[in-house]
Amino acid sequence: MKNILLVLSILFVCQFTHAQDAYTIYKMESIYLEGSKYIKNDVKYPIGIFASNLAQEMEVSPHAAAEWKKYKTFRNWGLVTSLVGLGLSIGALRVEDNNELRAGLAISGLGLALVSIPLSIKASNQIQKSIWTRNRDILLF
Repeated sequence: MKNILLVLSILFVCQFTHAQDAYTIYKMESIYLEGSKYIKNDVKYPIGIFASNLAQEMEVSPHAAAEWKKYKTFRNWGLVTSLVGLGLSIGALRVEDNNELRAGLAISGLGLALVSIPLSIKASNQIQKSIWTRNRDILLF
């Protein structure tokens, strides 16, 4: 009976020690967003232009890198549709003599601006998913 208790005690201590190590690694290596910064090990870092600094953090895991690639796709499409919509809307203001062209440009610009909204929302959700995946995978790799 003493041997069984001794073995169980040793297994418990080993399991507890391993859990503490995993918690320490997770606490020090996990990241999360706060405004235009990300926090890692309680230190704030700038995300960078188009989240370029955060992109380096995604290289920890191939799964996080794949999710990051999806984020970039949605971000780029959202940005392009928004800018083209803005350009068409400005073009509508510059047209003076053709009301049909002005209306067409304004409607197209508004339509593209509206299309950019769900793309930008999807990009925001995707960046969160890539961070979550990275944080999950730091314990696996």
